[in-house]
Amino acid sequence: MTGGAVILICLFFLLLPFGVKYYLISWLEENGADSAKIESLWFNPFTGRVTLGKLDVRRGGKSLLSHSDITLDIGIQALFQRDFRIESAKYENLVLDLEQYKDGRWRFGSYTVAGDERQEVKPKTELPDSTSWGVLADRVVLSKCRLKLKTAQYKVDFFIDHAELKKFTTHTGERAGKFVLTGSLNGAGIEIKLDTLKVAPQLEISGDVHVKEFDLDNLSLLLADALQSISGKVGVNGKLHLTAGDDVLVDYDGTITVTDPVVGNSAFSVQGGQLNWRGKTHYAGPAEGDMAVDLDGLLASENFSFQLPDGEFRLQEKKIGIEGKSKIRIGDDVRVESDASIHLQATDCLLPSLKISNDSLQWRGKVDYTTADSNKKLPAAFDGQIVLDGFSLFDGKGQTPMVAFENVTIDDLGGSDGRKLTIGSLAMTDFSTSVQGEMPLDISVAEVKLHQVENVDFKSLKAEELSVLQPVVQSTINGRTLVKAGEIRVTGIMGDLEKTGFSSRNIFLDGLVFLDAVSLEKGNLSSPAWAQDSGVSGETLSLENLLATINLDKKGELNINRQLQAMRQAPQETEGNTGEAAGVDKSDEPYPFILGKLELIGKNRLSFTDNTLAVPFTSELVLSKLELGRLDSTRPEQKTTLVLQGEFEGRAPLSVKGELFPFKPSPALDLDIELKNYPLTKLSSYTVQSVGTALAGGQLQLKTKLGLADEILNMQNDILLKKLETERISEELATELDNELPIPLDAALAMLRDSKDNISLDIPIEGPLSDLDVGISDILVTALGKAIVPAASSYLVYSLGPYAALAYVGMKVGEKMMQVELPPVNFELQEITLTPEHADYLKRIGQILKDRPKTDLQLCPVVASREFLSPEVIASEKKESIEVAEQDREKLLALGEQRATAVQDYLVKTFGVEKSRLLICDTKIDTGREAVPKVLLQL
Repeated sequence: MTGGAVILICLFFLLLPFGVKYYLISWLEENGADSAKIESLWFNPFTGRVTLGKLDVRRGGKSLLSHSDITLDIGIQALFQRDFRIESAKYENLVLDLEQYKDGRWRFGSYTVAGDERQEVKPKTELPDSTSWGVLADRVVLSKCRLKLKTAQYKVDFFIDHAELKKFTTHTGERAGKFVLTGSLNGAGIEIKLDTLKVAPQLEISGDVHVKEFDLDNLSLLLADALQSISGKVGVNGKLHLTAGDDVLVDYDGTITVTDPVVGNSAFSVQGGQLNWRGKTHYAGPAEGDMAVDLDGLLASENFSFQLPDGEFRLQEKKIGIEGKSKIRIGDDVRVESDASIHLQATDCLLPSLKISNDSLQWRGKVDYTTADSNKKLPAAFDGQIVLDGFSLFDGKGQTPMVAFENVTIDDLGGSDGRKLTIGSLAMTDFSTSVQGEMPLDISVAEVKLHQVENVDFKSLKAEELSVLQPVVQSTINGRTLVKAGEIRVTGIMGDLEKTGFSSRNIFLDGLVFLDAVSLEKGNLSSPAWAQDSGVSGETLSLENLLATINLDKKGELNINRQLQAMRQAPQETEGNTGEAAGVDKSDEPYPFILGKLELIGKNRLSFTDNTLAVPFTSELVLSKLELGRLDSTRPEQKTTLVLQGEFEGRAPLSVKGELFPFKPSPALDLDIELKNYPLTKLSSYTVQSVGTALAGGQLQLKTKLGLADEILNMQNDILLKKLETERISEELATELDNELPIPLDAALAMLRDSKDNISLDIPIEGPLSDLDVGISDILVTALGKAIVPAASSYLVYSLGPYAALAYVGMKVGEKMMQVELPPVNFELQEITLTPEHADYLKRIGQILKDRPKTDLQLCPVVASREFLSPEVIASEKKESIEVAEQDREKLLALGEQRATAVQDYLVKTFGVEKSRLLICDTKIDTGREAVPKVLLQL
């Protein structure tokens, strides 16, 4: 009986492989296979080895499941310990073909199951460790095996060239298994080397992963609903550590490379040459709480481009680099914390009518982004630096950028509380832009600096200082400079962004030059402000060391007008053009403008040249003071006071005082003007041109009452011509003037001269501004014509006879007795220094001027023609007069000027006499052999 049982058991194990073999063949053929073949199936119950040889399942002439050999060594002894132990397993040439049909059915090899079959998944009951089964694998080898998977969304061809599993167990507390694999996934090479492989108490994988050039096109069907195009090759090379239990933790340290990626749909398109990640990645997916992603590494891209359809928007980046640490938390809200730096190179951004080009952009700093508070103006808090190089903005119409700059560096850029934006400093270099229009201009700035900027809720703006260095405005047409400056600096800036208004403590201006005709050393506007509804205002505008050069060319056009006209484009006439710009506001109300005071300080000089004359007229006015009172365009009836003090030609004091009404519909003014000691020789260019007579000497004194109201001019001019000397230059013009006067000019002037050789004239000018056309000849004819009649009475008194002549002489003697004759200040030859004797004498003069505060003193220098000649040359001269050597004339005139200035300065500094009361005359040259150098003093 026992022997029979043994025989039966032996027969069972011998016949079992054959039964299993034929059952498998029959089952496979019944479940869809055209043919199924198993060359051999062996089982050794004593060693636990199972061998399946050369399986081949075919359908439609195609092999769906095949292998060369499968050898499995099962530890029989371990089965009694509730362990399924594979001591050794080897799979060779295994092919498994899986497919999901469109109706959802799945085919596993030749076996097909319905796609709508559903099985209730019952929760697993955890068994105590003492009763649970374990699976152990000492060594499992796969060689030349292939898995083919096909669905409507994707195709997978997974080839295992070689794979080996060692020391694998499902028991807790045992050492980890190891796994290596080389093969390919859809043709992309794969290498996996896991030093750790555990499944208990939770899944744990750790080791090296290498995927070479996986083609993203394999995902095109899977992602077709979202992306119409996806291509490129992905490579992975690094260390992976994964733990999956209640929580999922993934750590990756290595590289991920995407070559030639293309991703897009009908809404956008993204392309790139190469995308590369190198660094560490940590992912945590807890069962409860927020998902976390931590990144630490470098993300680099080359030749990246992003484009919207129809060319509405296109962004191209030659290089992108993002390097550093970032933390991402995703739960009910999303939060990102990052200190990664960003570097963009060669950016091109195309918009429908604009193009933006940028060489480089860099960000260094920290960013904290959250979606927790949707009410925040700023969804991110940040603190760092931005550096932008080589920026250009084009309008799409030409190759010249609308706006460009070489570099912008923003330091300490911060945002906090979702409300405040701050900038420690901003520096911009080589800024340029252009302005189109009737006068197209190119604007360039060497550097712009902005310090301590603060913006709160995008409602208010504060900045400590804005500095614009070396701004230049040039004409696009001819390249000439319109205006330039050394620096414009604005301090204490405040802005109200809701009401559209700005104010500051001061605006400083240094080194302004306008058309090479006007320059300003310094300017300062205190408390400037601008608002959309209230216009422009300021407290005090101070201009220091103003220099203006104004020229009339031979055609009578101002140099400034000529240069401006050359910068304008030729007007383009269009049909129906009435000469009025469309949309121009024709309101008579001036733009709101309020200025508390305007003042000129320092040394201010205005030079004027009139080239319309045969001999150009030149004049120079030095302004020592100019003050304009409050200017308010909103109150046109409010007067503006004017005080001006200056000096013509370095010797003729000018004073202007009065009131202006510049914002009335018809501007009005009321001024008192006084000019003293103006050298008449300066006016010869006009008198020669108009009446043919030069003014060879003398001084002009002028008092004018100037009024303007309702476009009616009223001028009352009291003119005093001191020591007037004339010389006929054009006989024709002089004769023409004589014919218009009651008597010839020379005779008229002789009658008009008083005992001091002075001539007084009263010249009123009155009438509408539009009719004003008064020339030199008109003034002379009118003034002299009216003055000759009373002057001739003195002449007739003298002509009446002895009694009348006696009365006339008595009258003149009386006048002489009332005059004060002052001794001159004599000098040694070539000397200009005042001696103690001079000081003693000038002390008396100073006292006289103090006692007579309304009296002026003329300082008239006289030089000797021999002052620069040697004694030998003087001795050789036999005449009583010594002619002036041409090379000495200018030196002699300057010498006389220096002596008069020395006297003037002494009286001003020592006795406090106003400089405007000390009038320096033209220097006279005395050719007498015994001439004494001196400064004449004339009250």
